[in-house]
Amino acid sequence: MMLSAYLSPSRHGIYYFRWPLPLAKDRKRRTIRLSLRTRCPDRAGDLARYLASCGRIITESRDLAHFRQDEIREKVTTYFHAQLNQYLDWLDRRVLSKNALADAREEMLDHHCMVDLDSVHTQYLPIARFKRKMDVSDEEWDANLPQISIELRKGRRDMLRRVLEAAERLESYSFNPESEKLSEPSQPLSATLGRAIEDFMEEHSRQWPEKTASQMRADPAP
Repeated sequence: MMLSAYLSPSRHGIYYFRWPLPLAKDRKRRTIRLSLRTRCPDRAGDLARYLASCGRIITESRDLAHFRQDEIREKVTTYFHAQLNQYLDWLDRRVLSKNALADAREEMLDHHCMVDLDSVHTQYLPIARFKRKMDVSDEEWDANLPQISIELRKGRRDMLRRVLEAAERLESYSFNPESEKLSEPSQPLSATLGRAIEDFMEEHSRQWPEKTASQMRADPAP
């Protein structure tokens, strides 16, 4: 775009600076219009060059602040994984109240609905804490909207789902050997087979006829 495109004189001869803004979500191109408070073309040109360079720096900084999709997901996973461990540790130490579980279930369903609606509403989202813990600046957050907000909601939803599943498991016992193996007391190592047979014969042979006892003591046929 030529420099003249940045300048537009008013009907009173005052020059104005025009700068195109990035495409909005509604895909409409918008511009800002700023009075340079001068009628001098040279002065207006100098000011326009300076403001245009500032605009390019801002635009480039915004582009650099964009995260890849896998970077966003990694940050969300790390953040909520730590939270999940805290919740599970709490469940191990003391059971959550029925009211707390009901609130968690209601919040999880709200997150699910908002994700389905592709909503960028900030309700229930721990935005400030997430940015602080994961070292996300305000500029980076704004540059990655709405995707980072949606991913944060998905992470919160699925973390709560895991907490509720863990809480439900504590409400019952499972004796299914395929899903939960019960620990058995450790047994001492058994004696050798020969010693076991000798012990068995010593204990029971007195009750047998002599012929039967002799047969039991006989060496097995090869």
